[in-house]
Amino acid sequence: MTRSVPRRTRALAAAGSLVLAGSALAGCSAHPGRAASASYDLPDGTHESVTISENEVQSAASQLKNVQGLTSDTVLTDLIWLPAYEKVGAEHGITVTDADARSALKAAKLSASDASQTTIDVVRSVLYSNAFSSLDQDTLAKVAVEFQDIESSSSIEASPRYDTKRDFLDTTGSSSSVKVG
Repeated sequence: MTRSVPRRTRALAAAGSLVLAGSALAGCSAHPGRAASASYDLPDGTHESVTISENEVQSAASQLKNVQGLTSDTVLTDLIWLPAYEKVGAEHGITVTDADARSALKAAKLSASDASQTTIDVVRSVLYSNAFSSLDQDTLAKVAVEFQDIESSSSIEASPRYDTKRDFLDTTGSSSSVKVG
């Protein structure tokens, strides 16, 4: 004898399957669509908070896919630390503008005209990192201490698909492994 399953039971089973499938597609993140949220204290005592979406990371990574060494992980990390780079850079006479980033993209033979603001921000972060690496050893040592303090105050909640652990600053004085321009 065949037993019929009530319509309501079938509907609940189908709904449950959809919920499970949706959870799997969300990338196991507590915050679907968010690549990371971070906060940290800057040397002047201000508190910085940033939230970066998956779309921002993937869009910038796609636009910069021809830049050796630049991955989705580095894109996310560069976006997390850009406000710190801006603040510490200003304290040491280093400023990197959107125009500088567009020039670097052009020099690397990448399209600057259709680059998103997120892509420009990633390039600015790379240019800041390169500028810090070219400081004299005494200034670089001071900057490294400032970045260590910032990093020790940081709280980063990133999607498990990203690795946000990397050296904040190349304190050896050698140039960054990522070159744009």
